[in-house]
Amino acid sequence: MRTHILLSLLLLVGIIPIPSAYADISQLDCGSDMGVESLEIQSSGSGSVPADKSLQMIGIARNSDGDQMGATIVWYANNGSIDWDGKFSPWSKGEITITACSGNAWANKSISVLQGDNVGVQLLVSSQNLTADEEITLDPRRLDSKGNSAPAFVPSSNWTIPEGSQVKEGLQTTWIPNSNGNHSLKMNAYGFESEVQINVSHGQADSLQIHGAAEINVDDSFEYTLNACDLKLNCWNVSANWSSDLLASDVAGHSVEIFPSSIGAHYLNGSYNGLSTSFSIEVKPGEAVGTTVVFSSQFSEQQEVSSSVIQLQAGVEWQMQVILSDAVGTTWQADNVEWRLNQSEGMAELEHGSNYIFLQNKTGIWDLTISPEGGVPSRYTVEVEPGPAVSWQVSPSLVSTMRVASGNAIDLLVVASDVGGNSFTTDVEWNFESGIGSIKNGSSGNGSYIFTPSKSAILGTIPIAFNTSYGVQFISIELVAGPAAQIQIVFNDESEGSQGQSLYFEIIAQDNNGNPVDFEFSEAVVSCTCGEVTSLDAGEYRVELEFEGTRHSLSVRQDGLPVSVVYVDVSATMFGGMLGNNKQVISIAIFALGGVLLFIALTIFKRSKKVEEDEFEEIPAIPRAAPPLSAFTQPPPLATIQPVPVAVVSPLAVQATAPPVVATLSNAMDLLSPTVDSTPIIETEPASLSNAMDLLGGADEAVLEPIIEEESEEESEEEIQEKIEEEIEEEIEEEIEEVELIASKSGPMTTSGVVLKALPGTVVGEDGWYHGIDGKPLHWEKPQ
Repeated sequence: MRTHILLSLLLLVGIIPIPSAYADISQLDCGSDMGVESLEIQSSGSGSVPADKSLQMIGIARNSDGDQMGATIVWYANNGSIDWDGKFSPWSKGEITITACSGNAWANKSISVLQGDNVGVQLLVSSQNLTADEEITLDPRRLDSKGNSAPAFVPSSNWTIPEGSQVKEGLQTTWIPNSNGNHSLKMNAYGFESEVQINVSHGQADSLQIHGAAEINVDDSFEYTLNACDLKLNCWNVSANWSSDLLASDVAGHSVEIFPSSIGAHYLNGSYNGLSTSFSIEVKPGEAVGTTVVFSSQFSEQQEVSSSVIQLQAGVEWQMQVILSDAVGTTWQADNVEWRLNQSEGMAELEHGSNYIFLQNKTGIWDLTISPEGGVPSRYTVEVEPGPAVSWQVSPSLVSTMRVASGNAIDLLVVASDVGGNSFTTDVEWNFESGIGSIKNGSSGNGSYIFTPSKSAILGTIPIAFNTSYGVQFISIELVAGPAAQIQIVFNDESEGSQGQSLYFEIIAQDNNGNPVDFEFSEAVVSCTCGEVTSLDAGEYRVELEFEGTRHSLSVRQDGLPVSVVYVDVSATMFGGMLGNNKQVISIAIFALGGVLLFIALTIFKRSKKVEEDEFEEIPAIPRAAPPLSAFTQPPPLATIQPVPVAVVSPLAVQATAPPVVATLSNAMDLLSPTVDSTPIIETEPASLSNAMDLLGGADEAVLEPIIEEESEEESEEEIQEKIEEEIEEEIEEEIEEVELIASKSGPMTTSGVVLKALPGTVVGEDGWYHGIDGKPLHWEKPQ
């Protein structure tokens, strides 16, 4: 589809007319003279534009005084199009001249048209037909939407070339062929592909080869051919001049047929185009009589004896015959053969006939002498091997028990027995569930196997089956944990917390497959960059979170085992965690503030009682209620200010002659001072926490207010705590500056082009930890 689009764009570019550069300004229609004395052409940017983009031109007209004036400007471009407003759209890349005129004034400006965005690639070659001795130049190009091309960079791995050929890069990229024929060259660049077909013919003949039999019988004939080959060993048949001591005279042609007349070593010569070669032919006697022994059974097809050793199975009836052959290859079965069978223990058999039945139930070695009538006697060694297996036994070959440690392997040996009790090792077909492990052939020959449990195999008994001619057989292997090979750090809850908290964890020894094993940790060194680590019990520890930060390393070092490291994230708390986490600090502050307010309330109450007794000795005592302790001990809410609940003054106590002084938070500072203002002011506004805090903060007001009893809606300590936590979270969220990251080949990259550096253990460009903009580790996941 992309190839069709590219061809359409190239055809479209081909039909766009490209005007030639204007040589005479008088030929342009610049309109009437409007008093424009000079023109100046300006453009945005650096004066260059990609071929698939546009560039806005600005024309500035000036009169004879040099003042800028409005005028109608006519635009022309020698390559591309430009509208009445000066918007230039290029076609071909290169230096383009933009002309602006108005009346008799005109101006030119040169614009550089650059290669546009890639819409395809094209592979150009210096020739599509060459010989194997030559090479061609490759010119990979990248194309934009206007048909402009530019050199393309193609990595070596992005070339698809025929096997045996090569692409050589240098000042020029060349392709060196190997074999002749039609070949395809393909390049891949910028997400596009381009392919070109190349026809390679053979090169100049460099050597000759004669093809034919090196050994023939004297009563046989054979045809020989001559091939010419170039330097790349591309060969082709040629018409040659032939000569030989087996030919009556020299002959010419693409082939020659040899009819030998004598045995021994002979030669055959061939020449072509100034080159020559020689070929040796061995002619064997023609009167040879061959003796061949064949044997078969109910379990086996007939087969020939190819050596002096005949291997047969015990318990099987074998039928033997002798086949004779003459010099020309005619074969027949011998009618009268003497069969003599001898064994080292003295046993002997002698039979005559065309067939011989061989049957032995025990393994051993026999000598068999065959003497066919009219043929050549021959002697064979018969090795009787075990017969078909009827029982199987699998046992470990190096250990005494069927037990293997996780991460190790166990050698198995399969031994079978035939009906005669002859034992022998044999191969079997194994069958077990996926994920249990793998089995492969051992180095001890037949029946030798190596079983390796998988890492996911569960400790305990592993059943394994194997197929036999009598059905499926089963064995069991006990899988036990291997020796300690690594240390695992396991947190009781989680691996992160706040300053002032503690994390509890334990260390566990594991084998190579992750199975826990018993191990006595002696002199284990456990440390953390986040704070002090304390040993609690065997393998159990506590770490104090003293220093805030992400990816603090918690490591365990034990002689004989690799170092184990995990990472701990510690979030910051107020006062660096000295008073606990944020919730604990807030609770302490609430109780401290309540204590201070309680102390102030008691002091004010005592002062107000004393002043009241001094100023109004002649006034009968008016019963009054003391402020409840909850008014001072209850911590004030942070979000809203609630009235402070106090006792109600009886209406009879308000007298015109001598109004009483009532203790409130608003006149707290006056009551605490030696001098008391004697001018009473009656207000109906309840005492609030805001004016009390103003007095405690240094205000000089001293206003006496009557107290009006109200029921205050007190908030619980839990509601106050939740509001405080919400405010803290809002402040933290406002401080966090989100940085938008985009994916690149080198990993996460900011929109400003800064590539984050991968931390140790992280593959560049893959998921993992990177140095953040704020200097703290940042975990990044690569978009799919």
